[in-house]
Amino acid sequence: MLSGPFGNAGASDLILVQTIQCSLLVYEQAALIHTLQLGFTLPGFIFYVPSHDFLLAQNLLCLHCFRYDTFITQNQSKQSSNWSINLGESCHQALLGQFIADSG
Repeated sequence: MLSGPFGNAGASDLILVQTIQCSLLVYEQAALIHTLQLGFTLPGFIFYVPSHDFLLAQNLLCLHCFRYDTFITQNQSKQSSNWSINLGESCHQALLGQFIADSG
């Protein structure tokens, strides 16, 4: 479960819940506003990157990235990630970092 201003929601944060069946449920206040089946076989961690409005989800050995705006508008039966990468092993933690260009 995570919460945040997904899709620049404005004054209120939205809540995203991942079920054991790998569905993502998006709640605003107490109302369910969107449900999406990811098509994964096992649930993994989910992570939100607010600066780019990305949702990251792990499935087995791969990391998948979904932009919230495309995630919310896609057909439930045809969910695809914006990009994915094969990690080669299970990921147990994701950290947000920033690269700074060297001025030298």
